[in-house]
Amino acid sequence: MGKWTFGHLVEQMANEKVTGVRPADFVERWIKHWNEVQTINGWSVTARAGVQRTFAKWPRLQDGSLDLARAPFRLLAIVNRVDLRDALVFGSGKASELRFVFGVLDPASCAPLKFTVILEYRVERTGCNELKEWARRWVELPALGQSAYNAGLEAITESVIRAGAAPDRPNGSALGQVRTNEIDVNEPDKLWEMREFRIAPSGPSEKHLVETAVLQTPDLTLREEPVLAEFISKHAGEIGENRHEVPLEFPPGNRFLAGSAKVPRRLFWQAMGEVPYEIRRNFSLATCNGCHAGETNTPFLHIANRERGSEPALSGFLSENGISVADPAGTTNSSRFADRERRGQDLATLVNESCMAEALRVPLRMVH
Repeated sequence: MGKWTFGHLVEQMANEKVTGVRPADFVERWIKHWNEVQTINGWSVTARAGVQRTFAKWPRLQDGSLDLARAPFRLLAIVNRVDLRDALVFGSGKASELRFVFGVLDPASCAPLKFTVILEYRVERTGCNELKEWARRWVELPALGQSAYNAGLEAITESVIRAGAAPDRPNGSALGQVRTNEIDVNEPDKLWEMREFRIAPSGPSEKHLVETAVLQTPDLTLREEPVLAEFISKHAGEIGENRHEVPLEFPPGNRFLAGSAKVPRRLFWQAMGEVPYEIRRNFSLATCNGCHAGETNTPFLHIANRERGSEPALSGFLSENGISVADPAGTTNSSRFADRERRGQDLATLVNESCMAEALRVPLRMVH
């Protein structure tokens, strides 16, 4: 299997030689999360039987296990999210997230579904020099020329995704989380839904993916509740600088973070009472379902699934020229979103400016 195939990546994160977990079993257990109601952070996440029906058509080997070499996933993008780095000038931590975006295919026809899966890896580094070296490797890729570009990129990605790349993490894998975005497999409400999974370090699902709360996104039922306004008011300063973190509970003892993120059309987040535009926008933009809907005028996917031989369509948020979006809450304000441009500028700044300048940078707490 190719180094950027879903099958290869799963083999590395299962790390069978160390864990004893067969990669096909690792995938099969993950798929079963959609078969039953899950309770995540106290919220019920409904089953979506269409997932099981879709993957029931996945070809199997003679022993009955899933044929990972024929996994119904098509690579859409490889993304370096160095803009999500921690403050590393004087210590260790996350230098970047390396992301593989896959589109799910109908296993029988290979037709692209409205279903994407993102494998997100933590890139750990220590100190400014290691951080800058990681960034430089990406900046220097185009100079290698077309023939050497893929080999250079493969060397970068293999250093992160290979089995044992992160000995202190579950399975020895650098995987941070898996995120899914889908609607084609949903029957009850016909809404897009986003879920999140991580490798369990212990417990009955140890060494396997388990479903977890979706980061930065309160449950949808709290949109018009006083508790949301209370949180935004209490953390307005951090929200204004894009460095807030939405906790599992708020206030303590009360479930807050969502088990999954449903995405009604044109959804955006707005708290009760008077909230300054920038604060409301930043909070909404940081949520999974706000960013993939009304806040950025996106019909859900920022990187769409694709046919074989074609390029994936990008949302206005990720387009080369960006997009201007009027405030969905109805004020006269508007914002220009050009996230690909922002990320490129951030990468160039990291490579070209001093470590002192990097030390003054305030880390983003965005998750997408």
